[in-house]
Amino acid sequence: SQDARGPLLSLPFGDYPNPPSQATKDNRLAECKGGKGLIGRFAVKWEKMLAASGGPFFLGSKPTIADCGVFEVMDYFATLFGAATYETCFAPFPKLRANVIATKQLGRLAEYCDVDMTKHATWDPVTKTHTNWAAYAKAVRTTLA
Repeated sequence: SQDARGPLLSLPFGDYPNPPSQATKDNRLAECKGGKGLIGRFAVKWEKMLAASGGPFFLGSKPTIADCGVFEVMDYFATLFGAATYETCFAPFPKLRANVIATKQLGRLAEYCDVDMTKHATWDPVTKTHTNWAAYAKAVRTTLA
């Protein structure tokens, strides 16, 4: 999941100090769809693994850290590109989408995603999405400086 997540992590920094441009977002989405990207490579493999396990988790009915790692990648994709793009891109992967739903129900993960994350500086209450990526990139750069 770390390899699949890599291209997503750098998106907020793509045009720093400005927010990511539409061209940057489009290029990153194309990379995700490519043969070595999240959708073109990893989603295909994860779908097959989930089918073999009987799902909804990678070990069948037992959740593992692998499910959490994959959830984090999928959730971040939806955060960066929006729910509509997520649904379109992952429509061919029903078992993977079911894994994301099942994993979100573990512990207080749903509460964190649906409530706590809206308190982050990236959250825009008007559009109800995370769009303030320039603030995020600045905060990360300040923290690591």
